[in-house]
Amino acid sequence: YYTVLNGLASDKIWDIVIDPQGNLWIGTGGGGVSKYDGSPPPKNGPDWRWARGVGGDYNIWGYAGHAAPNGDLVTAGGFGSDSVTFGTTTLHNHGGVIRSDVYITRTDGGGNFLWARGAGGTDYDDAYAVTTDPDGNVYATGRFRSDTAHFDPDRLINGGAPGTDDIFICK
Repeated sequence: YYTVLNGLASDKIWDIVIDPQGNLWIGTGGGGVSKYDGSPPPKNGPDWRWARGVGGDYNIWGYAGHAAPNGDLVTAGGFGSDSVTFGTTTLHNHGGVIRSDVYITRTDGGGNFLWARGAGGTDYDDAYAVTTDPDGNVYATGRFRSDTAHFDPDRLINGGAPGTDDIFICK
């Protein structure tokens, strides 16, 4: 029913969030974020408020989303491109193509990217959950397989054997 042909950003859905205003936010793998206003869809598909894609030359995965109390959307995931662009912000992958780095973004209710942050190392690193506190601070968690993951200004050292995952929590 909700398809790429009638406005959905991608056919791979990873997360769905309903914000306090009743809007449906859909995070997708490889395509970005779509926002649906919740009104009954017309016969030819939903009335999408907006859909935003992101620019990258390889995989971009949107694993998590959270609607902040002010109506903003924060998203988190991973990207396997050399770089990925969210609005006017370009993030660069520490591990190059295929190896993933973390991304975290904030989008306002109109679909404008307010900011984007990247983190990671030379192996597979992804964010799987994201939330906000009442003051609007963003928290994310996920895994990093890299020996060292860069969360500027901090560096995280993987405490496991080579090729194993460790966890991170960031604010």
